[in-house]
Amino acid sequence: MASKVLIERLNANLQRIGALKGFDQFMKQVKVCSATPGKLELEMTVEEEHTNPVQTMHGGLTASLIDVSTTYALMTTEDARPGVSLSLDVNYLKAVQIGEKIRIEAEVLKQGRSIAFTKAKLLNQKGELIAVGSHVKHLGS
Repeated sequence: MASKVLIERLNANLQRIGALKGFDQFMKQVKVCSATPGKLELEMTVEEEHTNPVQTMHGGLTASLIDVSTTYALMTTEDARPGVSLSLDVNYLKAVQIGEKIRIEAEVLKQGRSIAFTKAKLLNQKGELIAVGSHVKHLGS
C-alpha cells in the first residue's frame, strides 16, 4: 500500500476513534506523519487536558500513546492485525509541559503467527527521549 494512502487511512481511523465518547478522545489529536511496513511516526501537541495535577503530561497518556502507536505499526504490516495486549512496559525519562509537541516512533520488532513484539519511543521537539516502551501483542490463531 502506498505510504500516502496508508497515512490517510490511519489518520482517518484515529479521527473516527477520537470522535467517540470516553478515554480514546485523545486520539483525535494524534497525527500519523509517516508510515512504512512495520514502522510508524506520529505527533501530537500536549494540551492541558493531557496533564496530571502538576501540569505535565500524564503517565497514563504516555502508556496509551505507546499502546496505540505500536498497534498502528502492526496495522502497517502485510498481516495488518491489531491484536490484544499481553504486556506493556513503559520507562518514563523526562516530563513534558503543556504546549510541547511530541513525536512518537513505533516499530514492529518481530511478528509471528500469534505473537508480535513491538517498541516505541516518545521524543520532545529537541529530540530528547521522554519515554520508551515495549508492547507484546497476541494476534490470535
